[in-house]
Amino acid sequence: MAASALGRLRRRAEGFGTVEPSHYVFAAFTPKFKLNGNRMLDGVTDYKITAFDPNRHLHSWRSAWRTLTKKAGLKGFRFHDLRHCAITQLAENGASDSTIMAIAGHVSRRMLERYSHVRMEAKRTALDALAASTKTAGYDTKHDTNLANAPAYRA
Repeated sequence: MAASALGRLRRRAEGFGTVEPSHYVFAAFTPKFKLNGNRMLDGVTDYKITAFDPNRHLHSWRSAWRTLTKKAGLKGFRFHDLRHCAITQLAENGASDSTIMAIAGHVSRRMLERYSHVRMEAKRTALDALAASTKTAGYDTKHDTNLANAPAYRA
């Protein structure tokens, strides 16, 4: 997913001109026209703000993140919450603890547990799978109770 996002950023950067290895992935915005509110004017036509300087890095993305999350209806959503979400999804999809720890850079099981939050739906699914497997094997509660009361088991 991250590689895909970086690929889209590169294609976007290529739309602005040549891409060099020394260019920043998160380039600084550089207005090229006079600003009029949130639009640029060249005297004839209005242009959306799309100019970036790939030789300078973005100094802060905090205001951009806040604007993005507010417009998406996720006010208060932190960038770091994405890390928790990714680790939880890895765990729910069956990745081993050692694999998750390697991906996330965790050095202890305690840190992994801090970031992994098993959702209620995943718990229900796991319990439903357990219930289904025990019924097909013949180990449901009614079966076990009846066997325990059978004369052969009371010896």
